Formats: sequence, C-alpha cells, structure tokens
Amino acid sequence: MSSRTKWVLGSILLLTVPFYKRILKIGDRVEKTAENMVEISREGGQETEKIGSDVAGALPDGNLKQEALEVEKFAEEVDNDAKIVEVFLHKVDKIKEELEELVEPNIEKQVKNETTIPNADLPENHSNTEK
Repeated sequence: MSSRTKWVLGSILLLTVPFYKRILKIGDRVEKTAENMVEISREGGQETEKIGSDVAGALPDGNLKQEALEVEKFAEEVDNDAKIVEVFLHKVDKIKEELEELVEPNIEKQVKNETTIPNADLPENHSNTEK
C-alpha cells in the first residue's frame, strides 16, 4: 500500500472515529430514555390494574363494574407489553455490547497504527538537499 493511500485511509479513520463515538452516545441516551419509559409504563400498568381490580370488587354487578374490569384488563396488557419491550431492549443492549467488543479494538488498533506511521513513509523535502 502506498504512503498516500495510508495517509488517506488514516485521515478517513480519524474523521469517522469521533462520529462513531457520537452515535454511541446518542444511542445510550435513547436506550436510557426507552428503559425509563418501559419502567414508567410497567408501574403505571400495575397500579392501574390494582385500582381497576379494587374498584370492580367494590361495585355491584352492572355496566360500571364491566368498565372497571375492562380497565383492569387493559392495564394488564400494558404491563405485559412493557415486559416484552424490556426483554427486547435487553437483547438490543447485548447485541450492542457484542458489536462494540468487535469494533472498538479494531478502531483503536487502526488509530494506533495510522498515528505511528514511520518516517520512511513521509515524503522527503528535496529543497533542503539542494543546498
């Protein structure tokens, strides 16, 4: 590989590494927000389910009791959906960690190699030799 090609590839790599790290930071913020939303949904679903059950138990048979039971059922579905999303987020997090384990060492190795290019690859300055 010519020295010019090494310099171009090194420059491209040095420009893409900060971009990659910025994407990781944004991904971390999105992940934390999603986890918080799941937790809030689960807590809200559980509390709503409990309230719906209590209200339905206190009401006499009729339309209002049926509505309270529907609210309880809906809250249970929200809680179950939140559990599914939580499992999905954990799987995504595991995949992200595996990807980072593959990518990070290669980026660090490449950055180290490109920043320590030997002087023999540098173009010579002919103006100093002409004197």
